Amino acid sequence: VQPVVDELVAEIIARKIDVIVIDPFVSCHEVAENDNPAMDRVVKEWGKVADRGNCAVHLVDHTRKMGDASEVTTESSRGGSAKTDACRVVRAVNRMSEKQAADAGVENHRLYFRTYNDKGNLQPPADGSDWFKLESVDLCNGPMGMPGDSVGVVTRWEWPDLTVGMTAADYDKVAAVIKRA
Repeated sequence: VQPVVDELVAEIIARKIDVIVIDPFVSCHEVAENDNPAMDRVVKEWGKVADRGNCAVHLVDHTRKMGDASEVTTESSRGGSAKTDACRVVRAVNRMSEKQAADAGVENHRLYFRTYNDKGNLQPPADGSDWFKLESVDLCNGPMGMPGDSVGVVTRWEWPDLTVGMTAADYDKVAAVIKRA
């Protein structure tokens, strides 16, 4: 597929593309997902595209069947480990759980998700997650004032600070309860 790769790199350079997203990753190749040597070559070829094109390449992967597992990690990726081993950075995406929603005071946990860097070769491990919320935005393109199309937009979301509004007297009450325990 070298001519295809060369043409892709030429387009990346000509159009000054900074980031190319391959989604889903499994559709960009024809090798078996469990064939570690072949998968290693595919991922490393994308690394060469990034180097030659002076751009970032984002390979979007899907998880294996998770069953009852609730937390997605690098190890949740479909196929052999050579794929994630060859990647410089692997980010995991997890939907908010019902318990987290109750703790945060949000109604629909399915609108919230978090990402974190589960593997980063060039930096220290992540110490937390970045949270996001899906919001519906009206495009205002309906005829004569009628509702138009709406699209889902990802917005940054901050975990609520449960101590907002607490006074020193509130803290003293909590300390007294803890001392009694």
